Amino acid sequence: MSTVASPRRTVLMLAICQALSMTGASIVGTTGAIVGNMLTPDKALSTLPIAVQMTGLMTATIPAALLMARIGRRPGFWIGASLGVTGAMIATLAIFRADSGRRPPNGRATCLPRPCSPAATR
Repeated sequence: MSTVASPRRTVLMLAICQALSMTGASIVGTTGAIVGNMLTPDKALSTLPIAVQMTGLMTATIPAALLMARIGRRPGFWIGASLGVTGAMIATLAIFRADSGRRPPNGRATCLPRPCSPAATR
């Protein structure tokens, strides 16, 4: 029994992975700007999360390729996926912690990320 996947199955898997990747990138781009707008008092910094993400992506590409050349693609993928999931969990926790109980009277989280004044949290 051969362990090599058929070309049709390989192309199908690559197409599915590409579709999921592009969907994820669109979601991150959209939500990053929305969350950045909610959390910063200076609206000029709304797209800072997207800029930091792109800078991190560019910075990590060559080291990730070198790591994969050394340890293999599958272990390199799992390391990258684990780091991505960990980062997503930390970001989700940070958003919920920053947003919980800190809404000013107008309902928008405009006083974040700096601590709100006591008058803004009543």
